[in-house]
Amino acid sequence: MTKNTSSKRLSWQLCKPVVASALAIGGVFNLVGLVLAEGTAAGTQITNTATATYRDPEGTPQTSTSNTVVVEVAEIAGITVVNTGAQKYNPATAQGVAGAVQPGDQAVYTFEVTNVGNDETDISLPALASFTGPVDSVVSIVADLNGDGTFEPATETITNRTDIENVAPGASFEVRVVVQTSASAQSEDIITVQYGDTPGDAQNQPYDSSGGSIFTDDNDATDAATPGTPFDLNGPSQTAAEAGDEAPANGEREASATGELTINEVPLEQPLVTLEKEFSAYDAGADPASPTDDTLTYDLEFTVGNTVPTGSSAQPADLQPITISVDGANAKHVLISDALPAGTSFVSSTPADGTWTPVYTESPVGTNPVEALWVTGTPSAAATRVGFIKDADTAIPVGTTVTGFDIVVIADDVDPTQQPITIANVAQIFGSGNEDDPLTPEDESLIFPVTDESGDQTPSNYDPVTDTYSDFNPDVIDDPATPLPEGFTPDDGYIDDPTDLITTGVSDQITSDDPADPENLETGTIDPSDDNPATPDDGGGEAVVVELVAAPDSDLLNGPDGAPGAVGPTSDNDDFTNKSAPFSDGNPPVVAFTNTVKNDSTEDGWITLTPIVPDTPGDLPADTTATIIAPDGTRTLFTYDGAGAWTKQAGDPDVIVPIRAGGSTAGPDEFDYGVEVDLPGVGVTDQNSYPVPILAQFDSVAGGQDTDYEADNITIDRVYTGFLELVKTAQVVQGDGPPVSGDPAPGNHIRYRVQYRNISETETGTMQGNVLLTASDLIIVEDGTELACPNAALIVDPVTGDAIGGPNNWAVDNDTDGVPDTRHVLNSVNLDNLDTGSTGSILFYNGP
Repeated sequence: MTKNTSSKRLSWQLCKPVVASALAIGGVFNLVGLVLAEGTAAGTQITNTATATYRDPEGTPQTSTSNTVVVEVAEIAGITVVNTGAQKYNPATAQGVAGAVQPGDQAVYTFEVTNVGNDETDISLPALASFTGPVDSVVSIVADLNGDGTFEPATETITNRTDIENVAPGASFEVRVVVQTSASAQSEDIITVQYGDTPGDAQNQPYDSSGGSIFTDDNDATDAATPGTPFDLNGPSQTAAEAGDEAPANGEREASATGELTINEVPLEQPLVTLEKEFSAYDAGADPASPTDDTLTYDLEFTVGNTVPTGSSAQPADLQPITISVDGANAKHVLISDALPAGTSFVSSTPADGTWTPVYTESPVGTNPVEALWVTGTPSAAATRVGFIKDADTAIPVGTTVTGFDIVVIADDVDPTQQPITIANVAQIFGSGNEDDPLTPEDESLIFPVTDESGDQTPSNYDPVTDTYSDFNPDVIDDPATPLPEGFTPDDGYIDDPTDLITTGVSDQITSDDPADPENLETGTIDPSDDNPATPDDGGGEAVVVELVAAPDSDLLNGPDGAPGAVGPTSDNDDFTNKSAPFSDGNPPVVAFTNTVKNDSTEDGWITLTPIVPDTPGDLPADTTATIIAPDGTRTLFTYDGAGAWTKQAGDPDVIVPIRAGGSTAGPDEFDYGVEVDLPGVGVTDQNSYPVPILAQFDSVAGGQDTDYEADNITIDRVYTGFLELVKTAQVVQGDGPPVSGDPAPGNHIRYRVQYRNISETETGTMQGNVLLTASDLIIVEDGTELACPNAALIVDPVTGDAIGGPNNWAVDNDTDGVPDTRHVLNSVNLDNLDTGSTGSILFYNGP
């Protein structure tokens, strides 16, 4: 149905995702948790169910329980070796020290060796390491043999191949390789050290019996009699059944790692800034029929992070100011720049606090924002960008998050005839790293520029392919006569054509079912979680895109409560109101609806109301009743036969209601009416929808008795008997372990995916005004320590199919070795595939 202010006028409204509650109202979303099969006894069955509680729009609490999945753990070996650092070494203290490694210094490379199998194992260490670059010799290889976290060269230096015995699953120890650099080494020479010998430093590979391998050596019968070794975290090493000649199912494994450092190189101190932008409010203006007075509000915030992207060797640093022109003079500021979207003008802006000053520029949009001429004060009509500057000569420390910025624009220059009207933009932040030393002749640039665009979570536009930040290539020869280094080429930040949208990353539509409800707005992008998963490392940001959509016209409007002009999936004849009926012994209670009719014609007349057959007659069971309640309280009962016919109860009157012409001052041109739907028993386990279409017909003939109706319109009152569906799956993925060949191996991950699908009708595209069945207060429970699953009888042996029952035990110590059999992989739980605009949060229980 359409929503109009008057006949033949356009009603403009902002389209947004209809959900403001915790999770998606329709489609599928996933809760993904990664659990590492670590240290779990062979044959252990890991069982998992998920439950959810939620409320329907009437506030009625409901629950849903998923199926149970079972994963059986294999007996396998596994090993990883990781280089955790390389630095200058002081032989007098036997410790690594800060500073660049110079020619003739010693350097220490640290390697972490981990048993990622599910059984205790010996790990065999070689007394040799390989190297490249200007190295005279390997001075020593020292392992933490006693497991106390320290290194004693006198007792722990490896001079022959050495086995560390009974390393428990998941346990790690460190090995340090010290090398002597050559006195003839030159600046920028690269020295690498490899410990182990797998090609390409592949992890957890089949053991090949080569001389330099680091490999697992399965415990044998003698190990069972020698408990209490430093890494035997479980007490006695192996049981008699585990010891013996049987090798792990996947054989012995080996791994290696390589560390690297550069002579005379000090690690790059890189500011890691992430700028975020959110569309937060909309005002339809004084004239709802025109888009040119619509205002849009954007919120901005940024963080100077302390986590370096994977693959980068930089160190987190404070965000320093950069030189820009402000009020005709050069000064150093951190700058936030926002190019005004095409078709809009500036209205207002709010800084985060008193240390930030609003600024604007009239420089052409193609200008590098750092080279633009910025002005403080109220922006002029010719402003092309607005933004904020931090107090002069002020840095932003690592770990700082700054919120509270907002910018308001008006769509005063859009084309009202264009459909839809698209408004898109990104925001940018500019600063610098530590200043370069002006005394170094090879470095002509006195600044180290830093930038980031909104719309992704990659800090400072990091590019992992080139290992560079902020669209800055330091290898480009700089012209000292120019204000910025030639290697700095940031985007202008202005989106004015579809090519820009594609290049930058197009957001999904942002829609609103009610322009008068701006707090119900959310920001949507291609990535609902705003972290750019399609190209997570591109660093280029994504546009926030808003679409203004015109509503179509109609004469007779029949729709949900207060929204007679609602529009459904295909037209104004399939708009809907969704409601939920909780089960009561399989017989749902009566569900009450309120609908609204409006006469948008120029004639007075009468409205006749009747239920009609659904598009699929079998969608309603026999003996369903629909009672229509007229504005004067008259009640008329209709009964459905299940095959395509409604029958009005004998003696009940027809529902015929007088109504004035649209815009009439003599009486109301719209009214509300009620519909009560009573379903028969539909089965306790049913989860389905039951549509009751209500037809409104307009007649200008007195009494509404003319069968040649001049207009008609349909709205659907739809009952759902449970509307949130849960499906649980488990998938073994490689993770840090070997390729998956069946049951999970040490290092493999078990990905539990809970799919929650709202089966109710949703509002998408140009739809508007429908009443949706959203799951509010939705709580997803992943309890890995439950003592009994609600549907434990469904747990079966994956081989025999026999029911085995059992607990929800993925976070339980099933083999009673004192260690949980699986563990949650940190930062692995996420909400994936949420509907655009939906949000969710993850809480972890840390209680006893």
